[in-house]
Amino acid sequence: MQETIDIKKYISFADTTSFVKKIGKISQIVGLIIESDGPGVGIGSICTIKPRVRPHILAQVVGFRNNKTLLMPLGELNGIEPGCLIEATEEQPSFAVSSEMIGRVLDGNGKPIDGKGTISLGTDYPIMGTPINPLSR
Repeated sequence: MQETIDIKKYISFADTTSFVKKIGKISQIVGLIIESDGPGVGIGSICTIKPRVRPHILAQVVGFRNNKTLLMPLGELNGIEPGCLIEATEEQPSFAVSSEMIGRVLDGNGKPIDGKGTISLGTDYPIMGTPINPLSR
């Protein structure tokens, strides 16, 4: 008896998966703007910066200038320097929201800074979500 393999699911996986890492390198840092050669992604994309002396930090692509990519860090810049590698991630910017956030003081990454402990993660919502029609509220 001959077995058959459903190749459609493998084709679908291959069509929706990137097998190439998009990598860039920091060329300059001015204030909070990180300028890099690459990684060749669009505005709003999330990238990982890999410093030599500390854990990686996330950054978001905010623009382009003279064939350079401009990024804003989503964490501290300590240890970031020209030459650090930048790798594009496949994740879309999102934010976990829960009712435990009500009345709390959070930083820009949603982490509590009011000394009242951690917040359990809720439902993930895309930052660049579909806007609600104001007449349908």
